[in-house]
Amino acid sequence: MAEKKQHNLVEIITFIVGLVVLLSLVGFLIYQIDQKKNLPPQLQVSTTYEAAMDQYAFRLEVENTGEESAEDVHIKLSLYQQGEVKEDASLSIRYVPVKSKETAWVVFHTDRMAGDSLVVSSVTYVKP
Repeated sequence: MAEKKQHNLVEIITFIVGLVVLLSLVGFLIYQIDQKKNLPPQLQVSTTYEAAMDQYAFRLEVENTGEESAEDVHIKLSLYQQGEVKEDASLSIRYVPVKSKETAWVVFHTDRMAGDSLVVSSVTYVKP
């Protein structure tokens, strides 16, 4: 008759610790799936003046920090000089996936003046 193999203390502790870690990880993943809510797209628009370009240009970065993608994103921008709107621009981006960033440029034809400000007037999108 074959003898039953005896496990030493180190093997038993290693097995128990590994099992606890594995079950904890699976439990955490199940908790994360259960807690995940389908948050709508959250679009954050940041602008940077591009002095290196010959024209009066701004670089726009649109970042989606939500839990869903955004399609057909429309952004309206207004260039203010001395408290008045001098020029408007609008921008369309076809698709902004979840946790990603899209980049675009807007060029204004108005001459640059000190104290100019660029205001994002509206951001609209369609949920796929």
